[in-house]
Amino acid sequence: MTQNSAQGASAPMIDIRQISKWYGDFQVLTDCSTQIARGEVVVVCGPSGSGKSTLIKCVNALEPFQKGDVVVDGTSIADPKTNLPKLRARVGMVFQHFELFPHLTVTDNLTLALPCCSMNRPRRSIRRWWAKCSTSWSSSPKRA
Repeated sequence: MTQNSAQGASAPMIDIRQISKWYGDFQVLTDCSTQIARGEVVVVCGPSGSGKSTLIKCVNALEPFQKGDVVVDGTSIADPKTNLPKLRARVGMVFQHFELFPHLTVTDNLTLALPCCSMNRPRRSIRRWWAKCSTSWSSSPKRA
């Protein structure tokens, strides 16, 4: 039994708990908290320099933070016993520019981190979502 199943079905898949991050004297993140349910897709948006990429990198333990905790499926990334490569293999994230693979399609970039055994269903969902987005973008009026 995993920690998450012991906590019940309502436990969040990702629980960001008051994380704060500094680069020297400059505080990039201040007490950021949110919960993300299993299967939920989240977009982090905001102005340039507001800490979006830093927050996402903290969730995947690619960037250390000085205060708070991030718990992924019942596992604290701040715990020194956490197997970070194993945890990172379970957390998918897509960055905005150069971190995408230019030789892959949008769908392939979005589904790259999904486990092989469950690829078909999420790929179909993403293709339907992408088709809907593409249609709405092409039918929206052009702005000057």
